[in-house]
Amino acid sequence: VLIFRQWSKNEKLIYPLAQLPCLMGGMGEGEPGKLPPLYRSMLFWIGFSVSAFVLLWNEFVYGQGLFQLFLPNFKLLVNWNLTNTMFEGLSGVGKHHITFTIIGLAFLIPARISFSLWSFHVLFFIQLLILVALGLGVNWHSFPFNVGEPVMNFRTAEGGGALLVFGAVLLWKCRRYILCALSRDPLSDLDPGERKEMRIASFLFMLCSAGLIFALVFHLGANVYFAIYFYLVILLITVALTRAVAEGGLIGFQCA
Repeated sequence: VLIFRQWSKNEKLIYPLAQLPCLMGGMGEGEPGKLPPLYRSMLFWIGFSVSAFVLLWNEFVYGQGLFQLFLPNFKLLVNWNLTNTMFEGLSGVGKHHITFTIIGLAFLIPARISFSLWSFHVLFFIQLLILVALGLGVNWHSFPFNVGEPVMNFRTAEGGGALLVFGAVLLWKCRRYILCALSRDPLSDLDPGERKEMRIASFLFMLCSAGLIFALVFHLGANVYFAIYFYLVILLITVALTRAVAEGGLIGFQCA
């Protein structure tokens, strides 16, 4: 409630993953009771046929067991052979993987989001090559990470730091709604019912936040400063990951 209005109304977030079922269901397009326009598009059926044929053929070849050696399949995952080249440091991480789902979703997300998804991956490659050239490792396997420990390398540490900053910026932009229960801001751009809903949601959010910190400190015996710090970090990560899903899709990140 507190962040949706900022994202949807003020920032015009389009929620790309929500566009696909709308297109397939014909929401807002065509006449009721008739086939949605998407299914009358020749380009749609060409794209569907190509991806379906490739995937079904690979499944058929895989299902032949020992006989699959006699049937060619489509190589959708290819690891780069970089041995004895200046890019040998990318061994273990350099590859191309054709995923039709991602190709389709790339058409639905904003250009700046799709640009960031691949441009930061290129930046990661450059950083890895620089570290290898400096003698700090041999390839990607020289920089292990484990989210369960946690053990971070340069990539995961940069991603975690960026996520915290991203979450902080998102919360700052939503501060008008989050803190409206304590503010004299009349929220004049909202109708009375929405203003009441916002103020109630703001009050409950702050009350529950204080209650959670209180429980950590007085019930579980946590240090008050660590309890506040823990709560804020979890809040930042949760909001940032929610935005990542809303704007880039569920396949845009991995949280373990």
